[in-house]
Amino acid sequence: MRPKHQIKYITKSFIKQHSQFYCGLACLASLVKYYGGETTQEKLREESGTTLNGTSMLGLYQAAVKLGFEAGGYEADIKNLKEQGEPVILHILKEEKLEHFVVCYGFANGKFIIGDPGWGVTEYTEEELAAVWKSKTLLKLSPGKSFITKESETTNKRIWFLRLIKEDFPLLGIAAFLGVVISVLGLATAIFSQKLIDQILPERNIRTLVFGIVIFSIILLARALITYVRSIFLVRQSKEMNVRLIANFFGNLLFLPKPFFDSTSTGDMIARMNDASRIQKVVVYLSSQIVIDVLVTLISAGYIFFYSVSTGFISLLSVPVFGFLAWRYNKRIIVAQREVMQSYAATESKYIDTISGIKAIKSYNRENLFSKVVNAIYEFFMQKVYSLGLLGARLNFWISLGSAILVAGVISWTSFLILSEQLMLGQMMAIITLVGGMGTSVINIAMANIQFQEARIAFDRMYEFAAAEPEYQVCDFDRQEDVFQLNNLQVKELNFRFPGRSLLLKDINFEVNRGEMVTFFGDIGCGKSTLLSVLQRFQKPESGRILVNGEDWLRNETVTWRKYLGVVEQHVQLFNGTILENIALEENPDTEKVVQFCQEYGFHEFITEFQQGYATIINENSTNLSGGQRQMISLARALYNKPQLLLLDEATSAMGRRTEKFVIEMMNRIKKDVAIIFVTHRPQLARYSDKIYVIENKGVAAIGRHEELINKNRFYREAFEELVLDEKC
Repeated sequence: MRPKHQIKYITKSFIKQHSQFYCGLACLASLVKYYGGETTQEKLREESGTTLNGTSMLGLYQAAVKLGFEAGGYEADIKNLKEQGEPVILHILKEEKLEHFVVCYGFANGKFIIGDPGWGVTEYTEEELAAVWKSKTLLKLSPGKSFITKESETTNKRIWFLRLIKEDFPLLGIAAFLGVVISVLGLATAIFSQKLIDQILPERNIRTLVFGIVIFSIILLARALITYVRSIFLVRQSKEMNVRLIANFFGNLLFLPKPFFDSTSTGDMIARMNDASRIQKVVVYLSSQIVIDVLVTLISAGYIFFYSVSTGFISLLSVPVFGFLAWRYNKRIIVAQREVMQSYAATESKYIDTISGIKAIKSYNRENLFSKVVNAIYEFFMQKVYSLGLLGARLNFWISLGSAILVAGVISWTSFLILSEQLMLGQMMAIITLVGGMGTSVINIAMANIQFQEARIAFDRMYEFAAAEPEYQVCDFDRQEDVFQLNNLQVKELNFRFPGRSLLLKDINFEVNRGEMVTFFGDIGCGKSTLLSVLQRFQKPESGRILVNGEDWLRNETVTWRKYLGVVEQHVQLFNGTILENIALEENPDTEKVVQFCQEYGFHEFITEFQQGYATIINENSTNLSGGQRQMISLARALYNKPQLLLLDEATSAMGRRTEKFVIEMMNRIKKDVAIIFVTHRPQLARYSDKIYVIENKGVAAIGRHEELINKNRFYREAFEELVLDEKC
């Protein structure tokens, strides 16, 4: 029997699904929260391989392991389930056809406590659960050593943030001190007006009047000068902090594994970079402006009490009133702010995606369609902005109304005190001035939490990327590695699958030696390119061994391993700059060295055909080059650093026959110094290889040279016969 407080905790920690496809993610997110952690269904989506068809128990298992759970999938029955002491995820069938995931928190009072992501926390009898739990499968989770609790996550965030702003402490301290001076000088207006009305003017003392005006003018000038100096400090702090935030964020971003970029939209990354300005503004506000507002409130209240105790108590009513308004709207504004940021990221992503695909859009005359789609997404974003604006307008109305009532009340009460000769006119004017300033400061203090939460949301979004585990550290670049020569690469019993999916590559075995060119031949989508991605350490195999010169390839750091690779992709990425810069990919490329390399390998004649030769500027997205030209420049880039393993993924697919022949001849010429792996679905290229591996049904179906495979592999033979027929036609 579970105590009532535990049932309340289960209800509080349970999370409902965001969509009908997210039931498994909601279950996993609920257990993360149940054990004191924090995550979102969006974060879990890619890690579990969730699609519009939902996810699998395997996908949930893989995501749970990444979160630091010790996880295991089991088959059980109702009796075993009753004995479970900790929550488990069950796979059930709703309405006898809809696959669904729920959390079983235990058995109490003759019923199972079930967390249904589509409904909430409820109870099932043994018979009811047995009727839907037909698979008898469950996923058991328990926090492991690497499981990160919310508390430790908060500590890590605090440490990261303090490290970022550590250099800003001196500037922020000076700005805060100057702000205090400004706030103290700001009270001079109220004090001088009181003295002017109550003493100086009634006495008609010209000398005192002139002296007072001079002193007051000096104070105002000093306040203006200090305000100017403070603004310079804040502008400098703003620049330095924003540069540091972006440098830290973007620098960490580039070191994240490639699958992260495959699963994250460019718009989302850019939107999170833009969050830096929000963080900086709130840091300044909280570190200096709030200090000023607190001092203004205390000093103003002190002067008001000095002039009139009863009026002081009236003015203090602003504190609970504005505090209540801030509390009342706080949660709704935070939710609205998060929705605005998320929808902004989606809008930015759609803009980038649409502009990047403008060629396809125009080719199919779909400008109008994509215009409507983008406008719809932008309209959704603006609807979120509008909703946030309405909340802000509503809150400002109540604040304005409260301020008006407060000022009217103070004026009414001080007027009564003047009529009853308990207060002087100048004191009344000073009190009204002080109440106005104090009211503004109290409002700022009350609303500070909302601004803090806005910055916290922006900070959490940045931290989510900045704290992700990098592939390797920056310091690895400077590490001295031993001289390395690749003589042999062996892959044994390699298996690979994407999260939540079935095996894509099964029991892959192959070998390549220095001086050999081997080809992986297979249909489109059979996993050839994924295999190259594994060899580049962009993807991790599920099992198997990879040996380099007979030793585990992980003995070499990732940054070191990639120094020995040359890669040419089917879809080449060139950068906005000269051909020379794209070949060298160096900060200050050595022109003579690049030209000498191109002459040695035969690229020079190809490059000099461009009007500006090596100085030819490649446009953004390489729009001024053909596909074949891009692949040639990419091949030159791959060979420039003298790789020991060359990976070619459909590397000649866009080339003409003459250029393709040049590449094949070059490969045969240089292979004595390098091991070459060629990926293709074209037998006319495979036949030039020393060895061909035919990929069929997720594995290696046949191995041999071209002539051998013609005789012993039907798939390869039919592909070659189709090629011969096409050439005859």
